[in-house]
Amino acid sequence: MWFRPIIIWLIGLSELPVKARIYRKKYCDHQACQHRSMAIVESNCFRSWTIYQAVVGSKQVEMARAGVVLKKLPAYGLVKSAACAAAVAVMTSSVSACITPSEQRADQIRFLELQLKIAALKCRFENPRFAGLYNRFVKAHRPSIKASRWPVEAFLARQTRMDMDTYVTKTANQISLASLDVRGFCENSAAVAKLAATSKDPLGVMDLLSVPYRARQSVCLGEGQQSDLAEAAPSTSASIRP
Repeated sequence: MWFRPIIIWLIGLSELPVKARIYRKKYCDHQACQHRSMAIVESNCFRSWTIYQAVVGSKQVEMARAGVVLKKLPAYGLVKSAACAAAVAVMTSSVSACITPSEQRADQIRFLELQLKIAALKCRFENPRFAGLYNRFVKAHRPSIKASRWPVEAFLARQTRMDMDTYVTKTANQISLASLDVRGFCENSAAVAKLAATSKDPLGVMDLLSVPYRARQSVCLGEGQQSDLAEAAPSTSASIRP
């Protein structure tokens, strides 16, 4: 029975291509899910990486077998696979560490709407007409306000652990606290609300806000600078009655 270990060893080697295919399918499916926006990923990159995973990463392959198979793999293949894994990691981190132009525009619209809402509540005694100005702004830009929800939720899901309600509460608190140090907050905000209600683009008044907007992240590269906010989503905005 001296040949029995050899037979077992040969059977184990024959299973490697099958395991490699399984690893390749799982890896490629995972990457296709995680990196749908990636342009083209070289198939050889995945092939070398999945073989390396099947040989080294599988707990079912003994180190002795792994050593034999690794000798058959060219050195540049392993280097290439490692470079591929590093490139995928860099692309993933770069996407998650920035805000897209559409997300930033949506965040700015939410910031503007929240600041005018806070001003309408805070300044209702000083300027009883402020609630009407805010309602006019919401009515004029309701589609943009509604559509801004989805990009903001996408950013929150990728960058933070906040949900939409927490985001709105936190942003509103920041604006409210910052407004305490702004002279003429009510007067200036009323002028901004009136101008924003008659402007075609609501973001044209961003530079006039009493509490300035600050970008949450650097803007991602490779995406168009004009966002599409035509699709409607449930809105957290609510009109304030005077």
